[in-house]
Amino acid sequence: DLFEDDPFPVILCKTDNTSALSWINHRCKGSLLGRALGRLFVGLLMDSPLGINATWINTHDNEVADGLSRFKSNSDNVSNDHPTFDYSLLQQKYEKTLSGCRLWLPSSRLISLIYTVLTTRQSPPLKELRNFKPSDLGKLTT
Repeated sequence: DLFEDDPFPVILCKTDNTSALSWINHRCKGSLLGRALGRLFVGLLMDSPLGINATWINTHDNEVADGLSRFKSNSDNVSNDHPTFDYSLLQQKYEKTLSGCRLWLPSSRLISLIYTVLTTRQSPPLKELRNFKPSDLGKLTT
């Protein structure tokens, strides 16, 4: 079972972005798009024991995010619409900080669902969301 070692897992998102912090902890209620994304998020978590919380981290203490924001593409072609990155360099540089972390890769089905919400500003029907299993959302790398 996916959560057999922890029946009520909680994802902790550490952020130096106060808007992201507020959105995670209180959900966005101020815009049509925010409400649609919120309904998508809640719909996906509805039958799951998974929870999410966010805490604020001082910008100066957020070295990894700072490194990510300054990360350069491997591509020499500036006009490349899809640059590639060698994340192993970040893993080497921040080995101590990232040693307990795994990358999560969203599924194409989830990306498509989010794209639809972003372009239509409407959340999908609850029936559709309840058909999602955790494995349909993506996977953690090893």
